[in-house]
Amino acid sequence: MGLRNTRKILTTSLRNGEKTGRPRTLHDEHKSAILECIDENPSIVLDEVMKKLKQMFTELKVSKTILFDFVKTTLQFIS
Repeated sequence: MGLRNTRKILTTSLRNGEKTGRPRTLHDEHKSAILECIDENPSIVLDEVMKKLKQMFTELKVSKTILFDFVKTTLQFIS
C-alpha cells in the first residue's frame, strides 16, 4: 500500500469519526478493578496495581507505561 492510499484511508476514517490507531489495552472492567484497588489502599503503588490486575485478568498483557498513562489520563490521579 502506497503513501497516497494510506493518507486516503486515514483521511476517510477521520472524516467518518472512526478511531484510528492501536486499540486500547485497558477497558472499563480494568478501570473498575484499578479504582477498587485504590479505594482499598489509597497509597498503593503502580507495581501493586499491576500485580493485582494480572491476578484478576490472567490474559492481560500491559506494560507499566500503559498502566501509568491510563491512570494519568483516564483516571486523572497523577498531575
